[in-house]
Amino acid sequence: MRPIASAFAALAVLLLPGSAGAAPLTYHRPVPAPDAAAQLAEMVALFDEICLKAFPDDAAVARAMAERHATAMIPADVRVYLHEDPGVGWEIVGR
Repeated sequence: MRPIASAFAALAVLLLPGSAGAAPLTYHRPVPAPDAAAQLAEMVALFDEICLKAFPDDAAVARAMAERHATAMIPADVRVYLHEDPGVGWEIVGR
């Protein structure tokens, strides 16, 4: 297939009704809405505990994140945020 024909075929797939590119997914706000003050307090406590007290001790960070039932991100996902910098990312469920 020629490059221009390939581009048109790809565009046609994106424009077809019901295709993956047809309608972007939207974020649905939870009901009831979260308490912004409680979210802020949780984030400040997390930053204090992990970033200010446990870091740079990797074992202490891992223990603190395990206590919060966090899971380590895969390296490819961490690179989205850190690019070429080394590091570990964590996914945590909070408020």
